[in-house]
Amino acid sequence: MDRPKMGFGVPIIDWFREELSVYFDEYFSPSFLDKQGIFKTEVLISMKESYLAGSTHLITKLWTILVFQMWYKRWMT
Repeated sequence: MDRPKMGFGVPIIDWFREELSVYFDEYFSPSFLDKQGIFKTEVLISMKESYLAGSTHLITKLWTILVFQMWYKRWMT
């Protein structure tokens, strides 16, 4: 019990492949992306598919874009 505080990692890599995959389905759907018109749909779909196929190097970018997408839907539409 005598040690400095330690943080912990959030398991978003696993969460977005399992329990929270519905968020990727909604906010990275071609219809949402095309309607929004901010991002290149094919690029984000490719990134999402790469992640879902097992690649983890894009998770930080995907997380950032997902949070933006959620903000955009809430405040800009």
